Amino acid sequence: MQVMRVSSLPDFKSLGIRLKSPRLCDPTVKQYSGYIDFPTDKHMFFWFFESRRSPAKAPLVLSFGGGPACSSLTGPLSGVGPCNVINGGQDVEYNKVALNDYANVLYIDQLVNVGFSYSTVNVTDSATSAEDVYVFLQVFFKGFPEYAKAPLSVLSAGYGGVHGPYIASTIQRKNKELDEQLRAHPQINSSTVNINLDTVMLGNAMTDVGEAAKDTATLIPDLLADGIRFLIYGGTNDYFCSPPGYLQWMPKLNTVFRDAFIQAPLHPWSANNNGTASGMVKAAGEKTSSAGSFTYASIYEAGHSASTDQPEAAYYLFKRWLDNKSVH
Repeated sequence: MQVMRVSSLPDFKSLGIRLKSPRLCDPTVKQYSGYIDFPTDKHMFFWFFESRRSPAKAPLVLSFGGGPACSSLTGPLSGVGPCNVINGGQDVEYNKVALNDYANVLYIDQLVNVGFSYSTVNVTDSATSAEDVYVFLQVFFKGFPEYAKAPLSVLSAGYGGVHGPYIASTIQRKNKELDEQLRAHPQINSSTVNINLDTVMLGNAMTDVGEAAKDTATLIPDLLADGIRFLIYGGTNDYFCSPPGYLQWMPKLNTVFRDAFIQAPLHPWSANNNGTASGMVKAAGEKTSSAGSFTYASIYEAGHSASTDQPEAAYYLFKRWLDNKSVH
């Protein structure tokens, strides 16, 4: 395993990267897997797949599991991951409808002690883990600066509806703090990266579990006001985190798009050449041909793991969203 010391990051001392270059499923793209090592004895596992198309121009998607405490490794091995598991778990094959067909994808195991991440420190809340993820990204971008300026989308499902807003909110807060620091002290040569946060994608998401006495959906309005786009999507057969429930809480949030979202019509959308509806979509902040800023999308014939049940539909939905093109 190669060891990469990030010695030129004085803002984040004693951090390093251990990595390998796997060739699983798709040997034609760059892959990196390994650990970001923290001086506090936290070791966060990651697996990165470069985009199959124009990686230098592709967006970056940060993907992690829900649960709570689910590994991210269901991501690359099912649904719109680069690999499909076959032969009863004995082998994998190339997936044609993979998210990394048009995006660079970084899968991470967070919180620490989830999946392959490990630590002697016990992290049990999303706010603390979000701080860890922020440091993780700073180190990753220092090790791989070619991806540092790419538009970043945070993607998760299930309990990721709690993790995702915390991570996005932490990134945005840290970006603002960095901007303020540099305005006040322009002579400072900071090693910290201003992360290009672009969108958040929450699938079949729990957002109102009241972790740390805070409904995490309340983090969304400030992010929307700062121009961060949100896609809330899910399978219509999910009886645990059902899309009709999204249409109850989304218009209740006091966002800059509240009135527009309430008034926006529901449209059928289709990922099929024959025009058969793949689900319904409702978008606010939508320009003539954009995907919207605060968007709801349902996926027919899909359950709690919508991208696994309907990978072709999810592939189409995610691509349109990341390209900021109208879904319907």
